This record gives sequence, structure tokens and C-alpha cells, in this order.
Amino acid sequence: MEKTNITSDPLFVLYEPLVRELGLAIVEIRQADRGRNVELEVAITRIGGDAASKDCDAAYHAIYPVAMEEAGPLRDVFLTVETPGMLRTIKDAHEFELFTGRSVKVYDTGRASWLTGKIAGFDGEKLSLDQVRVGEGKETLEHLELGIAQIQKAKLEYLEEDWKDGR
Repeated sequence: MEKTNITSDPLFVLYEPLVRELGLAIVEIRQADRGRNVELEVAITRIGGDAASKDCDAAYHAIYPVAMEEAGPLRDVFLTVETPGMLRTIKDAHEFELFTGRSVKVYDTGRASWLTGKIAGFDGEKLSLDQVRVGEGKETLEHLELGIAQIQKAKLEYLEEDWKDGR
């Protein structure tokens, strides 16, 4: 996985403090300028849990006035605020920190195999997983650390155990 850094994106820098005040975090943010229109799409999550529709509404109302001001008086802003989804493909290493405690499936290039486990932590360089199943589950590990360079792909998993934990 490439080590991209959404946290240095100017849009992230501008809008993240607004949603942080609400107990939320930006997972992904994009803006498209189309003539007089500005299309801003923001995916959010609740810090330490899943975002609900009321969280999207609160984030919308926090972001929209600033987006209007940034766009200027002669432009229209079309803002979409959404949750990242239960089976989200991880696009930025920053997301591992946001989804600590969630189940994730990663492709480990060192093992040439898929690993499924719970995100125990992320320090910017290494992803820590607990309750790891290798491949089809024939091998299990209690804990594993992977360097970010070893991860080719990653996506959130929503397993039956997650329902029982309320995540």
C-alpha cells in the first residue's frame, strides 16, 4: 500500500477541525470545481465507533458555511457527507488509525496471502493486528505486525463477531 497522507491535503486541514469538534473524523475528502459549481464530497466516521445519519447531518452543517465562504459569492456549493461503508477499501494508511478495533482484510505481500484480523493499532509505519487468520483460516495468530510496505490492499470486513460487539 502506498503511504499517502490525507492529513496534508489542504481540504483535510481546513475541514478536519470542524468535524473533530463533533467527535468525528474525515476518512476521505474530494473537491471538483465545475465552472460555477463546487462539488465537495466528504466521508466521515465517528471517533471510536461508526457514524450515523445524524453525524452526517451535523458534519454537513459544520462544513457547509465554510465551504460557501471558500467558494466565493458567485459559486454554488454541492456538499455530500456520507459514511465510508462497512466494507470500505482502505485508500490511505491514516484510515487504519481511524478504524482501530474493526476487522480488516489485508493482502500481505510477504506471505502472498490474505490476512483477516482486528486492527489493534497503527503507528504510521506498522499495522498491528489481533486474532489473525491467514488465508482460509487454516493458520491463526494471536498478534501480528505488518510494515505498511507489505500491505498491497486492505478493506474493512464486517464479521458476525463484530455484530455481537456492536461495532
